[in-house]
Amino acid sequence: MLTPYGAVALGGALGAICRYVTKTGAQTFWGIYFPYGTLIVNSLGSFIGGLLLAVLSDRWSGTEGARLFIFSGFLGAYTTFSSFAMESLLMFEKHQWFKLCMNVLANNVGALFMVYLGWQLGKYIR
Repeated sequence: MLTPYGAVALGGALGAICRYVTKTGAQTFWGIYFPYGTLIVNSLGSFIGGLLLAVLSDRWSGTEGARLFIFSGFLGAYTTFSSFAMESLLMFEKHQWFKLCMNVLANNVGALFMVYLGWQLGKYIR
């Protein structure tokens, strides 16, 4: 049995590994012109969070440790607001205004849309 700290740590380790794989895969596929990896992990993490919240909210039978593992651990480490902020700052410093605006809009509006989409799919599934 894991302690709450152990559940968060294990979920966080797996989420961080998945984020690294996703971000490096996106850079390999699309290049580094735009931070697609950060956009993907934030959007996909938001979708998964919304989906699981809708599916599990009314009938959650898991333990608190499972919730901590998934939401605080895995999704907390998989999604990355700090990378988004640093990448945006670098665009600002380089006066890449269009790219900066697209990054801010895509991450914020995209995350809200994806959590909504996941929530709606989750309500449909249950």
